[in-house]
Amino acid sequence: MKAEDLVTVRQLAAEIPGFSEGGLRYRIFHAEKLGLSGAVLRVGRKVLIDREAFLRWLQDAGRPKATMPPRASAADSARDAQVGPVVGTVGGDL
Repeated sequence: MKAEDLVTVRQLAAEIPGFSEGGLRYRIFHAEKLGLSGAVLRVGRKVLIDREAFLRWLQDAGRPKATMPPRASAADSARDAQVGPVVGTVGGDL
Protein backbone atom coordinates (compact mmCIF):
# COMPACT_ATOMS: atom_id res chain seq x y z
CA MET A 1 0.00 0.00 0.00
CA LYS A 2 1.60 3.21 -1.17
CA ALA A 3 0.62 6.60 0.21
CA GLU A 4 -0.16 7.96 -3.25
CA ASP A 5 -2.71 5.14 -3.76
CA LEU A 6 -4.76 6.15 -0.70
CA VAL A 7 -7.78 8.24 -1.62
CA THR A 8 -10.96 9.41 0.07
CA VAL A 9 -14.40 8.18 -0.88
CA ARG A 10 -15.09 11.46 -2.68
CA GLN A 11 -11.85 11.24 -4.70
CA LEU A 12 -12.48 7.61 -5.71
CA ALA A 13 -16.08 8.39 -6.74
CA ALA A 14 -14.78 11.18 -8.96
CA GLU A 15 -12.19 8.87 -10.56
CA ILE A 16 -14.37 5.82 -11.24
CA PRO A 17 -17.53 6.38 -13.26
CA GLY A 18 -20.49 4.33 -12.11
CA PHE A 19 -19.64 4.50 -8.39
CA SER A 20 -21.35 7.18 -6.38
CA GLU A 21 -20.14 8.22 -2.94
CA GLY A 22 -23.14 6.46 -1.43
CA GLY A 23 -22.41 3.27 -3.37
CA LEU A 24 -18.81 3.30 -2.21
CA ARG A 25 -19.83 3.94 1.39
CA TYR A 26 -22.20 0.95 1.23
CA ARG A 27 -19.32 -1.25 0.05
CA ILE A 28 -17.05 0.11 2.77
CA PHE A 29 -19.69 -0.59 5.44
CA HIS A 30 -20.01 -4.19 4.17
CA ALA A 31 -16.30 -4.58 3.34
CA GLU A 32 -15.83 -7.74 5.45
CA LYS A 33 -18.76 -9.53 3.82
CA LEU A 34 -17.77 -8.39 0.32
CA GLY A 35 -14.08 -9.25 0.67
CA LEU A 36 -13.05 -5.61 0.33
CA SER A 37 -11.54 -5.10 3.79
CA GLY A 38 -7.98 -5.26 2.42
CA ALA A 39 -8.61 -2.08 0.45
CA VAL A 40 -10.11 -0.03 3.30
CA LEU A 41 -7.98 1.80 5.86
CA ARG A 42 -9.65 3.42 8.86
CA VAL A 43 -7.77 5.97 10.94
CA GLY A 44 -10.15 7.23 13.58
CA ARG A 45 -13.12 8.59 11.67
CA LYS A 46 -11.13 9.01 8.47
CA VAL A 47 -11.70 6.32 5.84
CA LEU A 48 -9.15 5.90 3.07
CA ILE A 49 -9.30 3.48 0.19
CA ASP A 50 -6.32 1.86 -1.48
CA ARG A 51 -7.14 2.62 -5.11
CA GLU A 52 -5.08 -0.27 -6.55
CA ALA A 53 -6.55 -2.82 -4.10
CA PHE A 54 -10.06 -1.55 -4.86
CA LEU A 55 -9.50 -1.90 -8.60
CA ARG A 56 -8.16 -5.46 -8.11
CA TRP A 57 -11.24 -6.30 -6.04
CA LEU A 58 -13.49 -4.78 -8.69
CA GLN A 59 -11.81 -6.83 -11.41
CA ASP A 60 -12.16 -10.06 -9.40
CA ALA A 61 -15.72 -9.36 -8.20
CA GLY A 62 -17.36 -10.89 -11.28
CA ARG A 63 -15.42 -14.14 -11.19
CA PRO A 64 -17.07 -17.26 -9.78
CA LYS A 65 -15.78 -18.49 -6.44
CA ALA A 66 -13.84 -21.76 -6.37
CA THR A 67 -15.72 -22.99 -3.30
CA MET A 68 -19.06 -23.71 -4.94
CA PRO A 69 -20.94 -26.64 -3.32
CA PRO A 70 -21.24 -29.76 -5.48
CA ARG A 71 -24.51 -30.27 -7.31
CA ALA A 72 -26.80 -33.08 -6.22
CA SER A 73 -26.50 -36.24 -8.30
CA ALA A 74 -29.33 -38.35 -9.69
CA ALA A 75 -28.63 -40.95 -6.96
CA ASP A 76 -29.12 -38.29 -4.26
CA SER A 77 -32.43 -37.26 -5.82
CA ALA A 78 -33.62 -40.88 -5.99
CA ARG A 79 -32.66 -41.49 -2.34
CA ASP A 80 -34.46 -38.33 -1.23
CA ALA A 81 -37.59 -39.36 -3.14
CA GLN A 82 -37.75 -42.65 -1.14
CA VAL A 83 -37.99 -40.82 2.17
CA GLY A 84 -41.60 -40.61 3.38
CA PRO A 85 -43.44 -37.50 4.49
CA VAL A 86 -42.44 -35.78 7.68
CA VAL A 87 -44.99 -36.38 10.44
CA GLY A 88 -45.27 -33.83 13.20
CA THR A 89 -47.57 -31.55 15.05
CA VAL A 90 -49.58 -28.84 13.44
CA GLY A 91 -49.84 -25.44 15.06
CA GLY A 92 -49.70 -25.70 18.85
CA ASP A 93 -50.79 -29.38 19.20
CA LEU A 94 -48.25 -31.19 21.35
